[in-house]
Amino acid sequence: MSALSAIRDALDPSNADQKRQQEQLDFLLNMAKSKMQLFTSDLKDELRGEGGNNPVHIVGDPIGFQEAYTCNVSSSPNDGIMAAVNSFFGGSSDDVKKGFQSLIGVGLQAILGDSSMGENEQLQTFITMENNAVIRVDIKAWRYNFSDKGIIGNVQNALCYVFCKSVVDHTKVSIDVLTYLITQQAGPNADQVAAYIDALKKIWAKLGGLTPDNVRASFVAAAAAPKRELVGAR
Repeated sequence: MSALSAIRDALDPSNADQKRQQEQLDFLLNMAKSKMQLFTSDLKDELRGEGGNNPVHIVGDPIGFQEAYTCNVSSSPNDGIMAAVNSFFGGSSDDVKKGFQSLIGVGLQAILGDSSMGENEQLQTFITMENNAVIRVDIKAWRYNFSDKGIIGNVQNALCYVFCKSVVDHTKVSIDVLTYLITQQAGPNADQVAAYIDALKKIWAKLGGLTPDNVRASFVAAAAAPKRELVGAR
């Protein structure tokens, strides 16, 4: 349950003033949920190229989305946002997760630090590496600030955000960007970077020419092939 939902559910509907606050919070919740749905839809369209905003070519469709909303945010990412980052990059090492936390923290800093009254939206795009692949991370966020904390109970602001993760076609990434990303992943030691590049080249060479269709066809063919009987089997 989000902080916004928790505040709403803690109010007593038998109290006229708290019932009014509940109705206002319901409206705010619906706004946040509608924004998340719109952001997810927009990102899918943009990453397909329909929105004309695809600076980095991705492979297939986005591989992951994370949506969340909360309230009373401060100027830096709270524990809830950091937990969402950990969940979104769950298969990564602790060091990599900390790197993503820092990356997304910087991405959200502008909107978290904006206390101007009314609503504000932001889109941030990052290119990094995860699981030996170049990935693109898009963050869309929306925030609404009230002029006073007492307008709806103790809620001073509301925030919702969508994380989107896509795999980038590494052949379309410049060698300079790829070198930077690999160094970021492997560390500054030249020998470690070279070893990591060699490992990546082996992976890419083994996967070269493969597509989901021909991998699926090979699997189906192997599964349908007659099984050889073991010598001496009865």
